[in-house]
Amino acid sequence: MKYLERELGIPVELFVGTDYTAVIEAMRAKKLELAYYRPFGYIMAAERANAEAIAADATEKGLSTYHSYIITHPRTGVKNHPKQ
Repeated sequence: MKYLERELGIPVELFVGTDYTAVIEAMRAKKLELAYYRPFGYIMAAERANAEAIAADATEKGLSTYHSYIITHPRTGVKNHPKQ
């Protein structure tokens, strides 16, 4: 907050939402101008509040990466990814 105030030359108010829905609704209602979203939260914010990404984490070799997991019931017989 202090960094943004110093760089922008205007007061900055911090808003901490209880969940992504609160943050997205604040942005949709024009009560919030900047937020940090994880991938799924950003998709929801883009759809519901017209959020636009201005930066992304570069986590591996300069690229943004995301991981997904698929969890199955033991009776399916699926143990792991076929390529592992």
